[in-house]
Amino acid sequence: MNEYTGPGTIERSVHDKYLTDLQKEFEARFPVDPVLPDVRSPQVKKETEAVDHEIARIAAALEIEHARLSALRAQREEVLLADRAKAKDVHAEIEVAELAVNKLEGMFQNEQAKRQQLGNEATAIAGRRAAAAQVAAVKEKINLSKDQAAEIIGAFVEGLPRLRAVYQALNEDPGTLSSLNLAELKKAAFIIEAVFREGVLNQLRADVDTLRRVDHPTPWIPIAAPTGRTVATMAKTEAKVKEEIPWFQKV
Repeated sequence: MNEYTGPGTIERSVHDKYLTDLQKEFEARFPVDPVLPDVRSPQVKKETEAVDHEIARIAAALEIEHARLSALRAQREEVLLADRAKAKDVHAEIEVAELAVNKLEGMFQNEQAKRQQLGNEATAIAGRRAAAAQVAAVKEKINLSKDQAAEIIGAFVEGLPRLRAVYQALNEDPGTLSSLNLAELKKAAFIIEAVFREGVLNQLRADVDTLRRVDHPTPWIPIAAPTGRTVATMAKTEAKVKEEIPWFQKV
């Protein structure tokens, strides 16, 4: 006999695969790559300090040469008409001073470019290390959270077979009960299911509506001590259930 492979079977197969893949994802742990020691940054810092020292030296030399050049130009103006020969000698000195200034300015610009390059490298190193540290921290957090969740869920799952047996026993119809008594059993089963849903699943999600209902009586996970709001909240829940489920009626 060929096995039936109708739509229901296909849906079950897809769901089974989903559960299998989900469990694999839950059991999977990220390999966490350690952030390697930073060898380059100390070198960059040392090179930057050397460049800063050279920039300061060149700047001081430039200041001296500019002052010398200004003095020579003033001297040339003084002797230009009175002593042509002296003016010529001063002009030659001015040309030498201008060459020195141009050379120092070129050196200054080169060192400034080095300084900028080293600064960019330091920023890039810091950015890469921060990104790597963040990735490692996220992976460690996920791994730790899964470990903690596995421990908590494992302890919780141990009690589920007992809870399932209680729930299914209330849903059984022995065939000897009146419709009213059978409805009471189903009502109790519904209450157990609703408390499980409201007291466990929705509290895990902790959305705004759930936060307003954290005072629900929860035998499994007591979130907070019952307050005066509990009676009113359960009354609203019961009224809503009566509208949706015909057999849910109080005796």
